[in-house]
Amino acid sequence: MEQQFKDRRAELLVQKMRRTERFMRHQQLEKTAVSFGDEQLEFIEHAMVDGLNEDTIRTIEFHRRCLAAGIDNGRHYWCFKQGEQLIGMSGYHYRLWDPKSIVWGGWFVADQDVSPLVKMAMLLDTLKVLLEETNYEELYIEVFADTTQSNILNIYHSLQFTSLGRFESFYGPQQDMVVMKLELAEVRALWLNTTRPLERVQ
Repeated sequence: MEQQFKDRRAELLVQKMRRTERFMRHQQLEKTAVSFGDEQLEFIEHAMVDGLNEDTIRTIEFHRRCLAAGIDNGRHYWCFKQGEQLIGMSGYHYRLWDPKSIVWGGWFVADQDVSPLVKMAMLLDTLKVLLEETNYEELYIEVFADTTQSNILNIYHSLQFTSLGRFESFYGPQQDMVVMKLELAEVRALWLNTTRPLERVQ
C-alpha cells in the first residue's frame, strides 16, 4: 500500500512536469546564465523578503569569489526570463560533507508579481535538471514558511514534497523555516521512462 502511494505521488509529479514544458513555451519562459551583474543582484534584493535577501546576496558574493578562484563550492544557479524581463532565479547545491546521494535546493527567487503557476513552472524545471543531469537520490529544501508574505510553502506541498520539521522564528519573529524532502530516485525512473520514447520518435 505504501509503495502504491509513493508511485502515485511520482506519477502526479511527472504529469505536472510534462505539462510544465508546454506551459513554459507558451509563457515564453527561458533560462539564462547567472552573471551576478547589477540587474540580477538588484532583482534578488527587491524580490525576496527583507532579511532573506541580505542572506542571499551574502551567499552569492561568497559563490562569486569561489568561482573567481576556481573553487567548486557545490552551487549551481540559473535565471529565468519572460521575454526580456528577469523574473526568477533557481538552482541547487551539494555539500561535501553530505552523503553523495543527497542534494539541497538552492535559493529560489521569484518576482512578486508572477503567478503561482509560473513559480511552479520554474521549480519543476529545476527538478527536471536534477532528474536528467544528476544522480542524486534525495532532494532536501529549506523553505520560508511565513504564509502571510509568501505562498512558496503551499507550492512545494503541491509538488509532492514532504515536510520533515519546522524551526520556529528561524528567519525572524513569526518567520519559520520548514525542511522538506522529495525522493528523486522514484521520480527519475518514471520521468526518464516517459520522456526517452518521445525523444526517439522526434
